[in-house]
Amino acid sequence: MLLPGDVANMPETIDIPGKLQAPTAAAFLQALQATTADEVVLNFRPLVFAQPSGVMTSAMGIRAWARGLRNTGRTFRCEYEAIEPSAQHYLENLGYFAFVQDGYSGINRPGNPGQFLPLTRILREQLEPRDGESMQDRIEERSEELAQVLCDADVSDEAVQQLRYCFRELIRNAFEHARVEAVYLMAQRYAKANEAEIAIGDLGCGIHATLREARNLPDAREAILAALQPGISRFTEHNRGEHGNSGYGLWVTSEFCRLEGHFHLATSNELLSIKDHLTSFTPIPLQGTVVSVRLNTLRAQGWATTLDAIIARGEAIAAQNGGLRASSASKRVRL
Repeated sequence: MLLPGDVANMPETIDIPGKLQAPTAAAFLQALQATTADEVVLNFRPLVFAQPSGVMTSAMGIRAWARGLRNTGRTFRCEYEAIEPSAQHYLENLGYFAFVQDGYSGINRPGNPGQFLPLTRILREQLEPRDGESMQDRIEERSEELAQVLCDADVSDEAVQQLRYCFRELIRNAFEHARVEAVYLMAQRYAKANEAEIAIGDLGCGIHATLREARNLPDAREAILAALQPGISRFTEHNRGEHGNSGYGLWVTSEFCRLEGHFHLATSNELLSIKDHLTSFTPIPLQGTVVSVRLNTLRAQGWATTLDAIIARGEAIAAQNGGLRASSASKRVRL
């Protein structure tokens, strides 16, 4: 028999979408943010399919939401024992459940070479200069390691270079702007489709907070669109920051995706998606930043030439808009 008030105190169940991608993760996080229940059950049983964009976006969103529960007496738990076996196996191998439910920040899984890179934490202190190397050199080395996990003998050298470049630009962009001591990333290679997807996230201040004052951009969507323009940074030509940032990292990676894949950027409570040259926005309760890029590895031939063309076009746009020139780091490709 229910007593008065018992209904209000019953656990509320919120379902994970059947296909966990960036747009469906946004809807899930909206439902999560709206609940006021004292106990929340995250039901993973509907899940049959997941992509890095949805995995990282939901993981960072749950992590941020869980932070808000501290000292409130409210709790949550995950129900996933009876979900589709391959989906459960995939998320467990990524370290997903440990990350969202237990606050686990490290990773003790090496990933599956040629297939996927599990949720991995990179600390700023791990990239500090040493033995005459700059932080940029350390990021370059780490990006090489990450790219190699995804690649095996059937992946071309140019595809490896492209993945390494994307890892590098996203990592240094996150540390430069997010004002955090740690970023998280994961990646998946789809060998049959000749595609690879990289996702990187942080629980920092978000792009709008970064650009709002420096660039006088009071609207979040305006700030996000500006961040994708070449040469737009909170730094100036004379003060490029510790990584020589020039505002080209997101421009270059998003332009790659316009040509060959798709791109998602969740930050400042907005999710921007680019696919097939179409751009759309979806509300999402996430202050930090998650960037995911999906590229065709088979079409990486001539990638360095494509990079040069994208940067040259970007510098021409930046010259018209008063943006920065591309730094040598953004232009650099190590063969």
